[in-house]
Amino acid sequence: MMKRNALGMSLFFAAVVLVAVMLMWFTGSGAVSVPIAGGSADLTGLDLHTQIAAVQPEGMTYYPNLHLAPGEFENAPAPRSFTDADKSQVQFGTYRITLCLEAGRTYALRAMAVNFAQRLWIDGAEQEAVGWPGENAASTSPAARTVLCVFTPQSGETEIVLQYANFVYRGGGEAYPLYVSEYGNIIRMEQSLLFRACMIAGCMLTLFVFYLGMWLFFQRRPYFLAFSVSCLAIALHGLLVGQKFLTRLLPSLNWYAAMKLEYIALIVMIAAFILYIAGMFPGLLHRKGLAVYLAFSAAFFLVVLATQPAVYSWGLLVFQAVSVPYGLYIIVRLLMRMRRSQDPENLLILAGGCAFLAAILAEAYLHSRAVQTGISGLDQPAMLVFIFANMVALAVRYARTERELSEMTELDRMKTEFLSQASHDLKTPVAAMGLALERLKDVKDEARRGHFLAAARRSQGDMARLVGNLLSVARLDAGSQRYHIAPLPVERLLVKIQDKYEDVLELAGVELDVSADTQRDILCDENMLWSVLDNLIYNALRYTPRGGAIRVKAGRDGPCVALTISDTGPGVPPEQLPYVFERGYIAGDKSGTGMGLYIVKTVMEGMGGFVQVQNAYSGGLCFTLSFPGAGREEF
Repeated sequence: MMKRNALGMSLFFAAVVLVAVMLMWFTGSGAVSVPIAGGSADLTGLDLHTQIAAVQPEGMTYYPNLHLAPGEFENAPAPRSFTDADKSQVQFGTYRITLCLEAGRTYALRAMAVNFAQRLWIDGAEQEAVGWPGENAASTSPAARTVLCVFTPQSGETEIVLQYANFVYRGGGEAYPLYVSEYGNIIRMEQSLLFRACMIAGCMLTLFVFYLGMWLFFQRRPYFLAFSVSCLAIALHGLLVGQKFLTRLLPSLNWYAAMKLEYIALIVMIAAFILYIAGMFPGLLHRKGLAVYLAFSAAFFLVVLATQPAVYSWGLLVFQAVSVPYGLYIIVRLLMRMRRSQDPENLLILAGGCAFLAAILAEAYLHSRAVQTGISGLDQPAMLVFIFANMVALAVRYARTERELSEMTELDRMKTEFLSQASHDLKTPVAAMGLALERLKDVKDEARRGHFLAAARRSQGDMARLVGNLLSVARLDAGSQRYHIAPLPVERLLVKIQDKYEDVLELAGVELDVSADTQRDILCDENMLWSVLDNLIYNALRYTPRGGAIRVKAGRDGPCVALTISDTGPGVPPEQLPYVFERGYIAGDKSGTGMGLYIVKTVMEGMGGFVQVQNAYSGGLCFTLSFPGAGREEF
């Protein structure tokens, strides 16, 4: 079972990864990274009719703590090459780069706002500003969006100048590449990236609405609500990070509000995911530890609401330092649960949790370096794997819950019918015994008194067997039945069978025939064996007409000893034979609880043997009890 589940999960994740890779491939920029040498990037070797050049900020000529416009570089201090570390050390500055392009052709340049405020010049002509970069916090207006510029170089070299400023965020924000190509290619790249972001967000919003509805219908399953909130937060977070498409879809959205939403979405996303795990697996996470983490998340949430980005962006380091170890703790606990359980949703949620943790790590530590390490956009496919894995896990859990509920409903119905039938069957021997005892006190004749005493004993025996069966079923269902296996000589067993049942069967007008062709011992629990024999022989007696016979025979069956009990009753229709050992089965129009043969099968298996049934050639049923043999071999 575990191997089949693992294979199914592997195929599922292979399909999800394939879909994610295809999505990223079809909607990726397909840009070719161009190195910078001496402050210049040579694009003449690229076919910009079909290709897109990505000019990375690393290596650009860089003037820290200076805002320089075209024509102001001659008297400026000596520049240096920009590195990723400069973002956290310098809050404003100027980039300068020369692009080698074919003169006379028209190109498009796509520039994401560097470090949240930007002014851009192409060959001395100023383009649209994104926010406003100043030399202090008061004169800087932050923003984050893309500008698209069209230009025609008049010579083989095109000068690009970028001023930036960041006084509002820890670490200097993010430095994005410049994309250069023909206009149509840049537009297609924009559309592909927007399509990817909107499609993922649309999927997440659809799942949010769906699972929110599931929670409204099934409020006893709070993990539906946690999962829906996580989907909503993922959709919002995906539109606010990276390319920040939400600020482009909603131009009126204030940068400060967008930044708060980004942090709030991250906090809610992680907290909802953890609550979802806790709901799916009650007892998996330590209650106090979960409460402490949620309180910590709520405190950081309030810090984000109450302070500015320059303050709470530093708190993100603490939040990451707490969240990542706690995520590892959850994965370890899931691994421990998997060792004890073969439920497929464990594997699904474990894989989803690993992908989710990888996405957090990518977002926290790798995003600013993604363009130079070649792993741009890892967070989105990781989120896809996470959401699909957990969506299927929820479906598996829901299906199991519904199946268990259906089984419990059926079990409750069977229990009600069983108790009703048992109470009815108890009334019969109780009433018969009461009637016999009532008549006994008025009868003086010894022969008639013996008759009524025998009737009372039979009723008492019927009642004792019924109560014994009820107790046996309760012990078997609870798993509390213990077996004490020991050798039992066949000869002694058959003598006891003759002594115990001969008089009862004789009074009913039924012959008892006991024989043996083996002298081996059988391995069994003798007390439990009598429970089996009582059920089989008294059951046979109910269906055997007066003048019939019940035969008990011991013989060899390979290495086992077989004990057959057959009768001359009407038997059972062949199509019903596979069901005679099921709980509640009653043949014909006889009354009863239907527990006897269920007890026979369960007890025989508990003693290491088994039971078979077939219609006898001479009529009636033939039960074969097979026991492990012991003692001397026969030749």
